[in-house]
Amino acid sequence: MAKPAPTSEGSEGIVFAYAYNFMGMTEGSANRALQLLRFLRRRGHRVTVYSKNYRSSSKAGKNNWRAIDEAVFAEQFPEFNLKIEAWSVFDEPLRLCKNLLITCFPKLTKRLLKIRVPGIAPKWKQIKDGKPRLLIVGYAHTVTYFNGLVGEDWIIDQNDIEFLLNRRVSGRPTYHLSVLLRARRELGILEASTMVLSNSYAEWLIGRSLIDRPKLVLFPYLNDFGDHSVVRTPPVCDFAYDLLFVGTKHHFNVIGLREFLIDFISAGINCRLAIAGSVGDAEIVRDIASTTSCVFILGYVDNLHELYSKSRASICPVSGGGTKTKIIESLQYARPVFASLQACEGLIPGFETCVFPLDQRTIRKFLASSDDRSGDCERYLEIHNKHIQSNEFVDLLDGVERSSVPREFRMQRARVDQIQDEAER
Repeated sequence: MAKPAPTSEGSEGIVFAYAYNFMGMTEGSANRALQLLRFLRRRGHRVTVYSKNYRSSSKAGKNNWRAIDEAVFAEQFPEFNLKIEAWSVFDEPLRLCKNLLITCFPKLTKRLLKIRVPGIAPKWKQIKDGKPRLLIVGYAHTVTYFNGLVGEDWIIDQNDIEFLLNRRVSGRPTYHLSVLLRARRELGILEASTMVLSNSYAEWLIGRSLIDRPKLVLFPYLNDFGDHSVVRTPPVCDFAYDLLFVGTKHHFNVIGLREFLIDFISAGINCRLAIAGSVGDAEIVRDIASTTSCVFILGYVDNLHELYSKSRASICPVSGGGTKTKIIESLQYARPVFASLQACEGLIPGFETCVFPLDQRTIRKFLASSDDRSGDCERYLEIHNKHIQSNEFVDLLDGVERSSVPREFRMQRARVDQIQDEAER
């Protein structure tokens, strides 16, 4: 099938709308936003990035864009145009009104989202007047934060099936009214979109059963080292640690690591476990780790390549939603992973030779052997990478005008992405 012709020079190309500040944040959703922007930059697309600030006393306002965040963005993405909308007193009432109407009338979602209130969000109006080709939005629930829709096609980068993730966090049953109302609203928004991107194989399968109209595309996470390679070969060195966990002080990280540490210590597994990242700052993690000499809390580690090289394998005792970036990251550093069942659910099939069940027997057996699984890691990542390089999302992007930025400059920028990715870990 012939690919669509690129848009004219007058078009603004792509608009990436993210309702919150994502620079310097540690959440997986913020990291996903940066990964997507780097992917678009490497392809040479012109992108306008739109975000918002909120009332400083509100929960969202605690992470408003600062001058330093804007400066870092400009340094990392000099080719992109960042527009940050100032807070308005009408923002919250309009968002709540849209949410209520969509929940009551999900079939009318697209009509409701297209409604624009004059005089509000002037920067969003400027973007609309530029007649962009594509609008990419991070998360379905954030669409109601914007004053209307822009672009010919509208894509949602759906990191998680949100009503299921919220159900897990709240501990409520699926039939709880609040869960069902969230599901009704979320599914109405997804159904109104042109395309939905999923970074999790399991959620991609679930989404195919839940929505009918939009194209559902599996577009998983993958760190780009800037040299077309998907694996960084570790240098030959002695292992300082048997197992490694890298993570932020996030709810699911803390809960999952706490449960693993309790089982790990009670089972008396004789191995060295390193914990890197802000998850080690959690009080419950420190308290449990202090009861044994086998756990090493490292805090922030600048050179992840070196850390993974000194570790035999990594662990991912985490639930939640989406493909666990911890698993993919470890495989890209040629280290196999012991992962929880829920973490494995997000992986594309074929991972069984490099991602193992997180149980004591499997861990003991592996550590007692001399298995080298680096080749298996690379073979699986080749399968994983195919879903990123060839899919309907990429086909749609092929029809969008690209910038005139020289390819050499784009490649030079791509080579520093690996350093930036490691800093965000």
